[in-house]
Amino acid sequence: MESKKGWGIFLVIVGLGIALVAVINNRETEHEKSLRRMRDIRTDAARDLRSWDNAVKAYDQMLGQRSDRSDTESDIAHYDNSARDDTAELAEKAHERSSQFAITLVVAGVFVILGLVLTQRPTKAVNELNPLQTGDLRKCPFCAELVKQEARVCRYCGRAINPQSETSVATEGNSFADALFFATRTAILRFARQRHYRPF
Repeated sequence: MESKKGWGIFLVIVGLGIALVAVINNRETEHEKSLRRMRDIRTDAARDLRSWDNAVKAYDQMLGQRSDRSDTESDIAHYDNSARDDTAELAEKAHERSSQFAITLVVAGVFVILGLVLTQRPTKAVNELNPLQTGDLRKCPFCAELVKQEARVCRYCGRAINPQSETSVATEGNSFADALFFATRTAILRFARQRHYRPF
């Protein structure tokens, strides 16, 4: 039981550690910050060039002439396209980061839940299992309470018990927590052996 509790505490700590790492990593990288700044600069440049081009166009109309503004329009299109590409890349990186964050939180939650299951106190059925397995106690055939093997009268219901006619109680299987503990322990040890490292 103490071994299961120790493994449960270990799994809870691992789960909380994974969650903490997920929170720390769920931030914009330096590349994303730089990309966002460049996007803003290009957006501002396109807006300024567009304002300048509109002003020149209005001036030309006042003078009744037409100047070549193809270079300015090309620059505006270049800045607009670059800003759109930066925005799309930022959105893609944000989606990848949020997806990774969600998956990591799910993994952390699984570890924490497994740890809590292993550290929980055994139920009454589990408490009754050990005395039945060792043969110290048996169940009264009338009220199903635990009584000593030598008892001839149940102290709970007062009915007479015949030890010779008492059918033996079949040994119950391991509880869900026991099975979960051994499965988790086996998986972790197998993973550790694959990496040539034994944590315990």
